[in-house]
Amino acid sequence: MSADDVYRLVGRERTRLIDLHREGMFEPALEVRLAAAASQPAIVMLVREWPCIAWSVQALEVRDRRFRTAEGIGVGSTLAEVSQAYTVRVSNEEGPHARVESLQMGFRLDDASFAPTAKVTSIWLPGNPVAIRQARCPERGALGQER
Repeated sequence: MSADDVYRLVGRERTRLIDLHREGMFEPALEVRLAAAASQPAIVMLVREWPCIAWSVQALEVRDRRFRTAEGIGVGSTLAEVSQAYTVRVSNEEGPHARVESLQMGFRLDDASFAPTAKVTSIWLPGNPVAIRQARCPERGALGQER
């Protein structure tokens, strides 16, 4: 989805352009609040110009408890619940998380000990540049074949 489409869909009054400044570099994102008075964003959307030379959503970080997988897993679920529903791989790389390859999702955890009671604090849904290019700008060719 293009950044402009996000603005049209949720309204500019519910979005805010921010710089995540990870690894000391500019990294633009859109914070989306579901209610005007919400103190925390429900979703943070990373935006980039690549791979289509148009600002679009490249990944999502879901922070709101209302969003759940089909199995009912979301922010607030425990590592035990995530592990019961899916095959997970836990890692401390870039912070404690449980990765579910079948969903292409990462569940950030509040506890690096990976205790069964560790809680999900956010859910990471990375983008797929190949799929983005095919869907939004196939005329640019396959990745690596830029003109």
